Amino acid sequence: MVAWITTAAMKQGFFRKVVVGVAILLAVFSVALVSTGKLGERLRSLVKEEKVSVLTSSMRIDLARETLSLMVERPWIGRGFDTFSTIFPIVSDLDVSDVRFLHPESDVLLLVFEGGLLALVPCGLLLVWLLNSSGPWKKGGGEQKSHERSARRWRQTAAIGAGMALVHSIFDVPNHGVAYGMHTALLLGLAIRPRRLKTATGGLEQVCFRSAGVGIIALGIMWLGIASARWSPNLPTTVPVLREQAVGETQQGRYREALALVDRAIWLAPLNYELYYFRAQLLLQLRQRPERALLDFGRSRTLEPHYASTCFEEGDYWLPFAPEMAIIPWRECLRRHPRESSALNGAYDGMLSRTGLYPELRPPLWAMADSPEMQIIFLKATERGAEWEAYLAKFLAEHAKLEMLEPEQLQIFFKLWHDKGDPVALVKWMLEHPRLMAYGWRVVAQTYAREGRYKEAVLLAAKYLKRPDRPATSRAIDLVRLEKAFVFNPTDARPGIELFYAQRAAGDASAAKATAEKVVALPESPAYMKLELASIYADLLEMRRAWELMEQVMLTNPEG
Repeated sequence: MVAWITTAAMKQGFFRKVVVGVAILLAVFSVALVSTGKLGERLRSLVKEEKVSVLTSSMRIDLARETLSLMVERPWIGRGFDTFSTIFPIVSDLDVSDVRFLHPESDVLLLVFEGGLLALVPCGLLLVWLLNSSGPWKKGGGEQKSHERSARRWRQTAAIGAGMALVHSIFDVPNHGVAYGMHTALLLGLAIRPRRLKTATGGLEQVCFRSAGVGIIALGIMWLGIASARWSPNLPTTVPVLREQAVGETQQGRYREALALVDRAIWLAPLNYELYYFRAQLLLQLRQRPERALLDFGRSRTLEPHYASTCFEEGDYWLPFAPEMAIIPWRECLRRHPRESSALNGAYDGMLSRTGLYPELRPPLWAMADSPEMQIIFLKATERGAEWEAYLAKFLAEHAKLEMLEPEQLQIFFKLWHDKGDPVALVKWMLEHPRLMAYGWRVVAQTYAREGRYKEAVLLAAKYLKRPDRPATSRAIDLVRLEKAFVFNPTDARPGIELFYAQRAAGDASAAKATAEKVVALPESPAYMKLELASIYADLLEMRRAWELMEQVMLTNPEG
């Protein structure tokens, strides 16, 4: 609006208007960008673009498609106003476990879902009439006086502001907020040209509109009284205030008073899943029978059948009161997450991390692990000793040949066995299953080395460790020339490598070892030179030093 007024005030100069308009928009953008509000946070996230928004474009399309399909079931009267967040999760088949939909990301879709065509069609007809009665595209006609031109500019400004708000409502739900919606309605009213109203209103119309104005004022006074907690009528509008008061009572330890407030809020909004969750928490704090709290928690889960986070938090809340009850919501949490997803594994890992003081929960959590990946996550959380051995035996009994495990999972499993279990038993098991030695040779070699069996460790590592590619070297055997080149360039690894291979080809292992040691000490030395030096040590039967170099390569190249 400010940009339009500023540019419209310039009588001539299109380029000047564009420059001033862009400058004003940049100023507004800069102020919003440095602000601490939600608009500033959203703009900063768009500028950085480091994280993808939770509600991606494809999810928006799926949400719109699901909303329209549900609208078709009740096309005329809809589902009822202000019911999307409570009704949509129950009737929708859009199964998304990590997002809870409060609206369909569009005022139009929200109006169709809640009010149906009986609400959308009148709004569309009114909008068509308003667009035909106002707008910057309408000519001024015979308005020649300065005050008439000024009034026209104001109407055009209001029309542009209302148009921006209406376009915004296609991709978001701003006009379902009372303040924003009132603002848009005011702009639409200001944008109407007086000459479009050809006849004066009659007495009945004046009474109706004035009564509507009085009603809006009375509604504002009522909302002011509700927000200030001076009046609490039995209306759904009172529910947020009652919940806020209940939270305040809870923070002061007055759980019975908070319970009374939540009971009333549930009576006013019986489909609000958060209220049942809150009441279940209060019942546990009041040391009521766990069955009563479990009933309210169950109602909460039924009213929100897809969102998984509340199930996880419910199990976490049960732990200090009745730990065995935590398994019920946690099982539901895992069921809601997609199979073989990172969210599922993350939730399961979080459950295991909370069972340190409650070891009785570990057997049922093991029973809930229905995939090798989840079972490996469980094995990570076990303690060394009897617990590890017990669950290792269960794991091997279920996966005797480990055929269901991916290569990465096999490496993790063997490392866990090496770190937490009996290394001797691991080596024995690996020797009995040579097919899997390619995934567990590292831990076997480390076990050999820890027992002082360096020769076996070196031979095993040399068999499976990938030797990095090395550049082609000259076959010249002029050792004197190569030695001089390396002496004059002691910080360059290339002449040293040439000299090493020439000495090795000549059969001088001692000289080759000395050269390789110098090359390996250089900061730019390639990794394969450590393996070459290790092979020299092995040829000279210095197995411990050969193993130390091979272990360094293993640590720097875990995939090799």
